[in-house]
Amino acid sequence: MEPRNHSDDHPAAIRPKPGGRRVPAPLREFGALLSGLAAPRGKGAPAAWTLWMTLAVILLPLVLVVLHRWDAPIVRGAMTSDLWLMEVARLVTSAVKAVYWLALSVVVWVLTCFVLRGADGAPWRRRIARLHDFATFLILSILVAGIPVEIGKRTAGRARPALMDEYGSLHLEPFHGGHAFESFPSGHSMMTGILLVALWIFLPRWRGLVLPAALLMLLGRLAAGMHYPTDVVAGFAIGIVAAAWIARFMAGRGVIFRPVSGRGLPSLAARPPRGAGGA
Repeated sequence: MEPRNHSDDHPAAIRPKPGGRRVPAPLREFGALLSGLAAPRGKGAPAAWTLWMTLAVILLPLVLVVLHRWDAPIVRGAMTSDLWLMEVARLVTSAVKAVYWLALSVVVWVLTCFVLRGADGAPWRRRIARLHDFATFLILSILVAGIPVEIGKRTAGRARPALMDEYGSLHLEPFHGGHAFESFPSGHSMMTGILLVALWIFLPRWRGLVLPAALLMLLGRLAAGMHYPTDVVAGFAIGIVAAAWIARFMAGRGVIFRPVSGRGLPSLAARPPRGAGGA
């Protein structure tokens, strides 16, 4: 299935009129993206939702129930450990805060829209276009994965490990709303799952480092005393499933990705030579 040049098939409502004002590049690209995502799935393209995603959703609660019995001892050990690996994990764990990545991705997305608008023929254009694609994918994945994570945090109201001595490891106060009662699921772990999928697709040569880095980030949530293992596993699973679903959904419509037969994740599609999102 040939990838669409979304900058050329954006909705007529935002096409620049002859003699009229030129449509800002971000607005034009946003319309093109919406048009691409709203298109029907390409003929022969696999469904976005897969059997392994269904199994993950079904098995996750069972895994959490079994894992919970070790929540307290694992997090206590991680919090009190003075191993160098734990110290490093504590230092780097804040790097995967979802709101920071969302803000950064939006800024990068807007800036690359303007840069690509006037960069036809530039030797660095393809790399900027891929950066634009990367930001697009992160924005969509964070927005989608953030829905179940935020709902879970509000409705569960689980006390964080810092309150374990006072409340125990499974104290719930639904709709409490305070940061101290938003342990489940972990938003940082969700972001780690999203980044794992994104980097796995966009930087295949670095896969050998991506997975260990992700595990270090997850370990940091325990070492910092911010989450229990069940919080981390739940958030990580949500991030992976949401990002994989978004990638497959986009691939089925020729947006950034293309399906690969027999593989759970798509690969990057060849970019068209022109347009705000092309390369």
